[in-house]
Amino acid sequence: MSQFYTGWLLLSATQESLPKTGVPFWITLLVVLAVFAAPFTLGSLIARGLKMKEVAFKMGLILFTCTLGLMPFCWQALEGQVEHYQYKQNVAVWEVINERNQVTDSGVEKLKKQLPDCEIVQ
Repeated sequence: MSQFYTGWLLLSATQESLPKTGVPFWITLLVVLAVFAAPFTLGSLIARGLKMKEVAFKMGLILFTCTLGLMPFCWQALEGQVEHYQYKQNVAVWEVINERNQVTDSGVEKLKKQLPDCEIVQ
């Protein structure tokens, strides 16, 4: 096999072995609805409050472009929070497993009897 092809296979295997992370689908759906629907609704409400109904679409469009411009920054913050939450969950699982599989003094004594040549360090 060529070096290039082997590298792609290795990358593919590495990517498949990584746990899937990211934002859940329902949060993505809410964000999409908020980005497209909320600015126009808010623009319409502001125009009605100012008694200028004819500029409702223009206000909504301005708010939409501002929201669209801020979306990459907000999305990164949202992904960071989700990844941090998943990290906390993984740490909690690791702690539970660690508590369940602790090395005890009786276990060390059994190992010393079974394997006298090995040095057991705690």
